[in-house]
Amino acid sequence: KEEYLTHIVDTENLYLVTKDTKQVYLRSINLKNKKENIISLTLNKCFDILIIDNELTLIGSTNDDASITKYTKNLNFLYDYKFGGSGKEAFVKAYYDNNQYYLIGLKDAHSKNSPFMDVGSQNEVKTFVSIVSENGIIEDSIYFNHQEKYEELYTSSFNNDLLMVSIKLNNSYQTYVVDSNLEKVYYEETTNMDCH
Repeated sequence: KEEYLTHIVDTENLYLVTKDTKQVYLRSINLKNKKENIISLTLNKCFDILIIDNELTLIGSTNDDASITKYTKNLNFLYDYKFGGSGKEAFVKAYYDNNQYYLIGLKDAHSKNSPFMDVGSQNEVKTFVSIVSENGIIEDSIYFNHQEKYEELYTSSFNNDLLMVSIKLNNSYQTYVVDSNLEKVYYEETTNMDCH
């Protein structure tokens, strides 16, 4: 039995990412004739998928390293970029604007030989945002640390060059809005997110 992970639809196809106990799969299902193609992915986890310039961009993690993997719409592998160290890192949400990726991720607070900065204390999980070029270069990053063991992404959106990131803590939510240069323009803490 397979588990749903994410999907995206264009005018011709549904691209569906699923997993079973051993593998992650990418399916292309034609919307008219229902013809299906399927491949196994190199990613161990896939959290988001985008269509950019007629190519599929999948984000997640490969062997506990944050990763970006590109395929053609015919499901031919193009290339991948991996970012990580001794700890666990994963990209969990992707946005694309002005020829660069805005990638929200989760990481172990400390990870040796990682391109990501250590934040927080050992054995904590932190949320971060990185701007990554189309060439796989991390241009800039911002890290969030609220001195709690696990700080997970609750929701996010990207609109008018502003990225909103809401982080779920034990007893509250921290909401940040940053501009396209990752400069903070707004911050709010609340105990209730019922408005979502």
